[in-house]
Amino acid sequence: MKSLHITCIIILSLLILQVSGQEEGKDSALNAISFAETRIKEMLDLGFSVNYANGTLNEAKLLFSQGKYSAAESLAVYVDVIKQKAIETDELIDYVEEKIYNASLKGIDLSEAQELFNTAAAAFEIENYDEAQRLLYQTINQIDEMEKEAALEFAIEGSKGFGLADLIKYWPYLIASVAAMAIFGFFLQKRIRVMRISNKIKNLEKEKEVVESLIKKTQEKYFVSKTMNKTEYNISSESYGKRLTVLQKDIPVFKKRLEELGRKN
Repeated sequence: MKSLHITCIIILSLLILQVSGQEEGKDSALNAISFAETRIKEMLDLGFSVNYANGTLNEAKLLFSQGKYSAAESLAVYVDVIKQKAIETDELIDYVEEKIYNASLKGIDLSEAQELFNTAAAAFEIENYDEAQRLLYQTINQIDEMEKEAALEFAIEGSKGFGLADLIKYWPYLIASVAAMAIFGFFLQKRIRVMRISNKIKNLEKEKEVVESLIKKTQEKYFVSKTMNKTEYNISSESYGKRLTVLQKDIPVFKKRLEELGRKN
């Protein structure tokens, strides 16, 4: 009888541990879903499409309703990955746009590269970020190759019919031309850097405004309208607080770089 009693206690303890583990898994999945909803709101405020992210979140919620908490949590966490890919692709698009503009100033035919870029932009709009990034890197490589070919053709054309006597006669002008090109290249590179840093500052300041707005909304939901529970509030506050700290640190750094570039005029 005593042995049976001990066995019952062990079984009961195991059942309690199992239920406790399930509850922990449930809470963890619920927190992940709440975090994913926050990420989708951030994407909307940044102007990104969220069909893919919403679809992923809805699937996570369905799994959660079926008691598949681990699978639900994994899908919900992936929403943050989607957001990061969206931001990375958006920044890459800005970079390629600048590269196309700078190459066009050299008179290079960019019709093929522009077509690739347009296809990448279309992939970005339908939230196919992996394909968009693949096409954008392909665009970058194609522009680099075209710039090399253009430079080689220019050098070949310039050397035709140009002998040693011409070299001796015109060497001062050649040196002056090379110097002028070097100076032009320096200032062009500097202008590109200024544009890129300025765009970076603009994007960071925009994101800072979005994060500050989300912090305010979160506080209103928790303290005023009482439409957010404590767990959701803590998760959102911690996430926004960390990002705001990074932004407050990065923005002055980039502004200082921009100021230093201005002083080098």
